[in-house]
Amino acid sequence: MFDPHCKFLPQVSLANPGKRFDFVSTHALDRYRDQFVPYCAFGCDMESPYAGTLFRFPLRNDQQAAVSRLSRQSYSEDDMSNLLHNLYLEGVSAMLFLKNVEAIEIYEWHKGMESPQQTYICHIDTPTAEIRWHRRVFSRLSQAPLSASQGMNNYTDVYSVRFVSEAFAAAAHVTEEKTESFLIAQAMGAASSRVGAMVKNAAKDHDLHFLPWASLAAKVAGTGQKVAFSFYFSSLGWCKL
Repeated sequence: MFDPHCKFLPQVSLANPGKRFDFVSTHALDRYRDQFVPYCAFGCDMESPYAGTLFRFPLRNDQQAAVSRLSRQSYSEDDMSNLLHNLYLEGVSAMLFLKNVEAIEIYEWHKGMESPQQTYICHIDTPTAEIRWHRRVFSRLSQAPLSASQGMNNYTDVYSVRFVSEAFAAAAHVTEEKTESFLIAQAMGAASSRVGAMVKNAAKDHDLHFLPWASLAAKVAGTGQKVAFSFYFSSLGWCKL
């Protein structure tokens, strides 16, 4: 738990404005129920270990923003609805080059509801073992010894993947559904290229270890129509040495 204002947690300071504790052994739910009930979702009960990660963001209302030393940005219920809707609209492009994330699901938990209600989902349509293999190529290369990685000069990989996006109304009725297909190409740059030289210099001069890796995705089809635009992405990837 972070307390950057040093107002709520005991024995915190600007140099160490937070605490870490075991929520099971400390019976956190019983002692501070108002703070920890929001975590009781998606299989977490706050009374036994949870094999996952949950974040709770303390979004400020107008009164909190007025006295905050971190940000004067406040959020209304409408602001949050717009943020979640925009996340849904950008969900597919956000997942194009991820290695393990196969779905983004958005839920709303209103007062009086026993559990959160799903409002949006973006996901890979049938994530097969082959698609997972392609998406994790960089992960495998980055974990290989440096000598092996250097031997992968000009490595290229091309595959296709289809995403489905759905929006839901009350009672889980689908109000919108669309599919989008992409052709994704990913490649390792040659050690003799300009990028390869930059990678070598970064390791030699600054102790920064990269792989000259780049990816590109072209949207080839959408729901009910052909589309004529491409989405590009290029980057240097970290190499774990």
